[in-house]
Amino acid sequence: MEIEDYIASYNRVRQQQVKEQILWQHAMIGLLDEKLIARFCDHKMEFTKPWDRYPELFVEEKRLYKQQAEAEKALSMGESRRAYAAEFNRRRR
Repeated sequence: MEIEDYIASYNRVRQQQVKEQILWQHAMIGLLDEKLIARFCDHKMEFTKPWDRYPELFVEEKRLYKQQAEAEKALSMGESRRAYAAEFNRRRR
Protein backbone atom coordinates (compact mmCIF):
# COMPACT_ATOMS: atom_id res chain seq x y z
CA MET A 1 0.00 0.00 0.00
CA GLU A 2 2.77 2.41 0.88
CA ILE A 3 4.56 1.78 -2.42
CA GLU A 4 1.34 2.44 -4.33
CA ASP A 5 0.98 5.74 -2.47
CA TYR A 6 4.53 6.72 -3.42
CA ILE A 7 3.89 5.84 -7.06
CA ALA A 8 0.61 7.77 -7.12
CA SER A 9 2.28 10.75 -5.49
CA TYR A 10 5.14 10.66 -7.99
CA ASN A 11 2.68 10.48 -10.89
CA ARG A 12 0.74 13.50 -9.59
CA VAL A 13 3.91 15.53 -9.14
CA ARG A 14 5.24 14.54 -12.57
CA GLN A 15 1.91 15.35 -14.24
CA GLN A 16 1.95 18.80 -12.61
CA GLN A 17 5.52 19.36 -13.79
CA VAL A 18 4.60 18.42 -17.35
CA LYS A 19 1.61 20.76 -17.26
CA GLU A 20 3.78 23.62 -16.03
CA GLN A 21 6.35 22.98 -18.77
CA ILE A 22 3.67 22.96 -21.48
CA LEU A 23 2.02 26.12 -20.17
CA TRP A 24 5.40 27.84 -19.92
CA GLN A 25 6.19 26.94 -23.53
CA HIS A 26 2.81 28.24 -24.70
CA ALA A 27 3.25 31.43 -22.71
CA MET A 28 6.72 31.99 -24.11
CA ILE A 29 5.51 31.88 -27.70
CA GLY A 30 2.44 33.91 -26.90
CA LEU A 31 -0.28 31.39 -27.60
CA LEU A 32 -2.07 31.95 -24.30
CA ASP A 33 -2.43 35.71 -24.70
CA GLU A 34 -4.55 35.96 -27.85
CA LYS A 35 -5.57 39.54 -27.24
CA LEU A 36 -1.99 40.76 -27.08
CA ILE A 37 -1.07 39.13 -30.38
CA ALA A 38 -4.35 40.16 -32.01
CA ARG A 39 -3.48 43.81 -31.37
CA PHE A 40 -0.60 43.53 -33.80
CA CYS A 41 -2.49 41.63 -36.49
CA ASP A 42 -5.12 42.93 -38.87
CA HIS A 43 -6.98 39.67 -39.35
CA LYS A 44 -8.56 37.17 -37.00
CA MET A 45 -6.15 34.48 -35.92
CA GLU A 46 -7.02 31.10 -34.48
CA PHE A 47 -4.86 30.01 -31.56
CA THR A 48 -4.50 26.54 -30.17
CA LYS A 49 -5.05 25.94 -26.51
CA PRO A 50 -2.95 23.48 -24.49
CA TRP A 51 -5.91 21.09 -24.21
CA ASP A 52 -6.15 20.88 -28.01
CA ARG A 53 -2.74 19.23 -28.10
CA TYR A 54 -2.81 17.46 -24.72
CA PRO A 55 -6.48 16.73 -23.92
CA GLU A 56 -5.82 14.19 -21.18
CA LEU A 57 -3.66 16.61 -19.18
CA PHE A 58 -5.85 19.71 -19.30
CA VAL A 59 -9.37 18.44 -18.65
CA GLU A 60 -10.01 20.74 -15.68
CA GLU A 61 -8.48 23.80 -17.36
CA LYS A 62 -10.67 23.27 -20.43
CA ARG A 63 -13.80 23.06 -18.28
CA LEU A 64 -12.87 26.25 -16.40
CA TYR A 65 -12.09 28.07 -19.66
CA LYS A 66 -15.47 27.11 -21.14
CA GLN A 67 -17.27 28.21 -17.96
CA GLN A 68 -15.52 31.57 -18.01
CA ALA A 69 -16.22 32.05 -21.73
CA GLU A 70 -19.93 31.32 -21.22
CA ALA A 71 -20.11 33.76 -18.31
CA GLU A 72 -18.44 36.50 -20.37
CA LYS A 73 -20.78 35.80 -23.28
CA ALA A 74 -23.85 36.02 -21.05
CA LEU A 75 -22.58 39.27 -19.56
CA SER A 76 -21.93 40.86 -22.96
CA MET A 77 -25.33 39.71 -24.23
CA GLY A 78 -27.02 41.36 -21.26
CA GLU A 79 -25.09 44.58 -21.80
CA SER A 80 -25.94 44.69 -25.50
CA ARG A 81 -29.61 44.11 -24.78
CA ARG A 82 -29.64 46.93 -22.24
CA ALA A 83 -27.95 49.24 -24.75
CA TYR A 84 -30.48 48.27 -27.43
CA ALA A 85 -33.41 48.90 -25.05
CA ALA A 86 -31.97 52.27 -24.02
CA GLU A 87 -31.53 53.32 -27.65
CA PHE A 88 -35.03 52.11 -28.53
CA ASN A 89 -36.52 54.05 -25.63
CA ARG A 90 -34.51 57.16 -26.51
CA ARG A 91 -35.80 57.11 -30.10
CA ARG A 92 -39.34 56.46 -28.98
CA ARG A 93 -39.48 59.54 -26.76
